[in-house]
Amino acid sequence: MKNFHLNCILLISIVIQISCSPEEKLPENKAPGVFQIDDIQFDGLDVFIDWSDSTDPDEDIVYYSLYLNDIKTYEGEISESTLRVEYNKLYICKLIATDRNGGVQETTFNFNSPNSKILFYQTGNHIIHAYDLIENKKLWEAEGGLLSSFCIVDDKIYTGSDKIQGLDLLTGESKWTSMSLNYYDRYRDIIADQKHIYAFTIDDDLYCIDVLTGDKVWWRSFIDYEGPMGIDESKVYIANRNNYDLFAIDKETGESLWTYESFDRPYSYEIESNPLIVDDVLYVCDNYYYLKAFDKNTGSLKWQIRLDTSIYASPTTYNDRIIVATNQSIYCINKKGIIEWSKQVPSGYNFQTSPIVDGDKIFTPLTGNGSGKFNCLDARSGNQIWSFACGQNPSSPVVFEDQVFFGDWDNKMYSLNTITGTVNFELNTESYVSGSATVVEGLGGKIYYPSVSALKN
Repeated sequence: MKNFHLNCILLISIVIQISCSPEEKLPENKAPGVFQIDDIQFDGLDVFIDWSDSTDPDEDIVYYSLYLNDIKTYEGEISESTLRVEYNKLYICKLIATDRNGGVQETTFNFNSPNSKILFYQTGNHIIHAYDLIENKKLWEAEGGLLSSFCIVDDKIYTGSDKIQGLDLLTGESKWTSMSLNYYDRYRDIIADQKHIYAFTIDDDLYCIDVLTGDKVWWRSFIDYEGPMGIDESKVYIANRNNYDLFAIDKETGESLWTYESFDRPYSYEIESNPLIVDDVLYVCDNYYYLKAFDKNTGSLKWQIRLDTSIYASPTTYNDRIIVATNQSIYCINKKGIIEWSKQVPSGYNFQTSPIVDGDKIFTPLTGNGSGKFNCLDARSGNQIWSFACGQNPSSPVVFEDQVFFGDWDNKMYSLNTITGTVNFELNTESYVSGSATVVEGLGGKIYYPSVSALKN
């Protein structure tokens, strides 16, 4: 037994000597080499990220981990990745290369995802549609107000179905509701700025609503309100049929600042287009053939000109001139009220909706009996550049990135090339398109309204 214990002690001593004897140290692991981002490309919301290979000095396999806003989105050996992102976002990114033996190399970079480009339009069944112009697909649809009753400020589209609602531009989800109003089925005209929403009910009551709280600031009633509102930095302009022709109302208080009444007007007198505001002048058209220019601060009539037929389309501008379409002709009129050129519509057609100017071109929808036309005119002369056959009642157009968009009663939304008039796409809609479209780039950063909108000013 004694010999057994001695043998054990001897064996332990040998092991200790061996373990304590000097030997070569293992080589220190080296981190993967430096690498960089080579390319970032977008295809819609798919982003392709390519980076240079990291060379490991120890010839170890290098693995990559990619983080977008602290979320791991990729892990693997390949030095590229295609990912799905969201619109209108800044992505703070981190890319880590590791050899899984403790060696780590890291780089950081940022990118902005594409700004959303959304076409909004409303159909005759009171549904608002949001169409993604980048990926060419419908984003969402939601209940809307009467006709094309919506307005966009920042990241919300305000509409009036029962209550005034603020819907998220990208999802259509309700983010804001005014609970301070009486219940109505629909609102017929809505405009907004950074502080207030102004909305007409179907009973001709005008409400001013605080955008932050949703509370009613003021309201007042009108008699047989007809045309859309106009708006500037301090006033709302209202056309009224059976009382005064025109009201200028203080945006903060709702009090009348001035009114105008033409003394020789008949009972059937109407202003159905929205007022056009250019500098300190307010231009208004009526169904008794007149284009009138007012001092917007005082309501005094500066001049008026009688044209050939009734005017239902909203006027717009080209350089220092006013473009106005009567039922039968389109005019270019300077700021002194002098006609520079005019063109009659082709036989069998008329102007019921508003033209729009982009560059040196005027885009004019023409209503017809059974079929309509959509024409492009030279704004300098009125001469036709191209023409497109469409349904019988095209809406007022909006222009965005060399495309002109308009809807029609043939249950379609059109996109035409502004230069050639060729079709970019046609969207089939479940009901007729009831009003003019609007295009929004980003979260309300850039908004492209048709001429019929008060906010086009």
